Amino acid sequence: MRDHRLTAQSTPPRPGGTGGRAQGSGAARRRSRARPPGEHGGQLVEFGLLVLPLLTILLGIVEGSRYLFTYNQLNDAVRAGAAYAVRAETLSTPNDSNVRREALRAIVAIPGPITLTTTTGTHSTTGDAYVEVSASTVFTPVVSLVPFRGTLQAHTRAFKP
Repeated sequence: MRDHRLTAQSTPPRPGGTGGRAQGSGAARRRSRARPPGEHGGQLVEFGLLVLPLLTILLGIVEGSRYLFTYNQLNDAVRAGAAYAVRAETLSTPNDSNVRREALRAIVAIPGPITLTTTTGTHSTTGDAYVEVSASTVFTPVVSLVPFRGTLQAHTRAFKP
């Protein structure tokens, strides 16, 4: 009695076949599907209609991420400059170069020019000394699909102990 259990190596024989294996190449077994004359390239049109909105959304997400990253870098620079100015004994000028150096050291990658200003003063009611550090830069998108160009500004005030 023969055992006709299916295993990974063999398949049960087909009538007129070679044990379940295909004869010849796979191309001989494929059947050509005849299409009506007006239906050629339908998938290409659908792909084109879908890829443009998806690409626009993707590039918008990338530019929004760059905007938030630049804004965060500018805030970090302002905080670093203010922290240095508070720790320093005195500021030699309102735009002290050491404060500028410490603030710009905190910036990783802002491609455009950065305007950085420092101001010193005293609080009107408490009389505490403070340092204000402000920074601004122009944000320009890399991809022109997002029509935004604007100035990013960051500002902080730190009181001396």
